[in-house]
Amino acid sequence: MKIGVNVLRNDVTSALAIAVATGSHFVRVNVHVGAAVTDQGPIVGQAWHTLRKRRELGADQADSYVAILADVRVKHARPMVERPLVEEAQDLRLRGLADGIIVTGVATGAGADARDVVLVREALPDCPVLVGSGMDAASAKKFVPAADGCIIGSSLKEPDPAGGPARISVTRTQEFVSAMNAAGNR
Repeated sequence: MKIGVNVLRNDVTSALAIAVATGSHFVRVNVHVGAAVTDQGPIVGQAWHTLRKRRELGADQADSYVAILADVRVKHARPMVERPLVEEAQDLRLRGLADGIIVTGVATGAGADARDVVLVREALPDCPVLVGSGMDAASAKKFVPAADGCIIGSSLKEPDPAGGPARISVTRTQEFVSAMNAAGNR
């Protein structure tokens, strides 16, 4: 199992420090290159800073490598200068040196567009591509085999009967895993 860290909206310095301290495998960077207008204000990518900090922390070595998974058009945001999706993804990989690309929907729980995942996969065949939002048991087959993995949370939750916060459902989780296994074995 691979464990990753994402801190706040784009605090990759803290995420890297936590990943190194805990032996985690990757960090998620919402805006790695370019700039986006978000629901929390503008965010400017700092790939150079992230790569330098990873090196300073020794997390760029094979025995302690922390991968950088970067969103292309992260949810709850719009690029300040929109370009074709493939160009943005290629910049993340080739200029920002992201280890993997995350394709999301427009908001938490909103599904990514399967066509976008295919476009990114075709443009970057040697790069891991993940679905970052809105995946569930019913949509799993739309994303396999173009996606190498996913980040999932919302669709696995169920309301707490006592009125507390939503919690992960064992049944929904089992259904999702079964759907992913079936989609991968077509």
